[in-house]
Amino acid sequence: MITGESMPVEKNKDDKVIKATKEKSVVGGVLGVTKHFRSNYNLFENNSFGKIYQELQIDLDKQILTDKFLFSTEDLKKDAVCVAKSSFKINKSISFEQLLKIIDGCEEVLKEEAISINNVDKLSKKNQEVIEHLKDTLYKQLWNSYSKSEGAFAFDVCHKDFEKYLTASKYIVRKSNSSKIFFNDYDFDKLDDLEILFDKIRRSDKEPENKDEFIKLIKSLKIFSYNEDGDDLTHGQLIAHLMGDVSYDGGRYFFIENKWYFIKDVFIRELNDNCGNFIVKNYHSGLDERWDYPNTGENQYNEMYIGENNTLVLDKITPENIEPCDILKWDEENLYLYHVKAGFGNTMRDLCSQIMIAANRINQDKNTSKEYIKKIYSVLKSKIGGERYFDKAGKQTESYSEETFTALFGKNFVFVLAVLDTGVNEREIKNIDQFHSNIAKFSLQELSKEMKRIDVDFKITQIMRKDNGGSP
Repeated sequence: MITGESMPVEKNKDDKVIKATKEKSVVGGVLGVTKHFRSNYNLFENNSFGKIYQELQIDLDKQILTDKFLFSTEDLKKDAVCVAKSSFKINKSISFEQLLKIIDGCEEVLKEEAISINNVDKLSKKNQEVIEHLKDTLYKQLWNSYSKSEGAFAFDVCHKDFEKYLTASKYIVRKSNSSKIFFNDYDFDKLDDLEILFDKIRRSDKEPENKDEFIKLIKSLKIFSYNEDGDDLTHGQLIAHLMGDVSYDGGRYFFIENKWYFIKDVFIRELNDNCGNFIVKNYHSGLDERWDYPNTGENQYNEMYIGENNTLVLDKITPENIEPCDILKWDEENLYLYHVKAGFGNTMRDLCSQIMIAANRINQDKNTSKEYIKKIYSVLKSKIGGERYFDKAGKQTESYSEETFTALFGKNFVFVLAVLDTGVNEREIKNIDQFHSNIAKFSLQELSKEMKRIDVDFKITQIMRKDNGGSP
């Protein structure tokens, strides 16, 4: 039985009991959906952030029906389905006397420990006072990040239509309703990290003089993304592109698409458990070079692998505006596609989206014309004669023909998320509860599910630093 947001009978989210669901989604483009499963699902398999269950159809086994609802074994020919929403229904004819017994059984059920169904609550108008405090905290964190003050938290930048946004060719920023480009006709070729925008503001003549001017500016900015033909892909207020989590009055909240969600404690506990289990079972040791962070950036780290046996560096190689990976390695059976990232924070959402886009594109291309895979080689080769880094990367093709390169993708794919901890004191990713970004953890959890869905292997590894330098 389910009442409201809890399940008091089934004690394990791994139990495959769900036959059908009616769900409301508080994020993304889908407002609601009804699902019917060919074989029963469990809550973990069907879970995703922002999902609110409105109705569940769940199998109740005979033991529950006899022990909890006091049916006799003679009454039961097979398992029953419970239709649960704000109330619940079991399709079974009963007498009035049986009804009274079942009511007594229900009271006993309600006394038992419940499993949480909905792990986040969207804040509404009745929470307006809390929302105002959260807004103040948000802008304070943004100002701390901009001014590089202590206590700053990373926020990632992405439109709700993330595939269009992340594969765009250029991005421009405008202020309020102005048709003019804010940075004097300057456009960004990438805008998935708030620091990219902040750095441009700091170096421009638009830099605000104080916190109040900064907040006013942030509220007024809009982001537009375009494809190669100049068509408008996405647009909206900067604030609606931000995603992060904020602490207030002992609670944790998600800020997504300009809306606030309270994160239940059980969600954070389960998030740590699920991510911890995934990391332990899927940890991969494949990148042994240490990163001289923060003295060198991602390009310099990836460059260290140019020339290694069975290795190609593909950083900044983006055919169709999709980066297949930063570092490509292989052995006799597997092709490892490493995606390198400094920091396990809120910007992990975009990286996980990029990995998913790349995995889908390469996986589809593998068994067809290999058009995209050939484009990777072609774009890499075209970099010969460019600036030093690209010239060095392009010359890797002198050791591999297009045919040899394409044949590598006949191996088993293993996508690897390679993370560097940028904290002041270096932590081990296996101790996931020491990392505070719930956005990063949830993004990792969702990516692992999606990769399993398309049947592509997914691993995680940690890049170690040369020293204990770093930034919070």
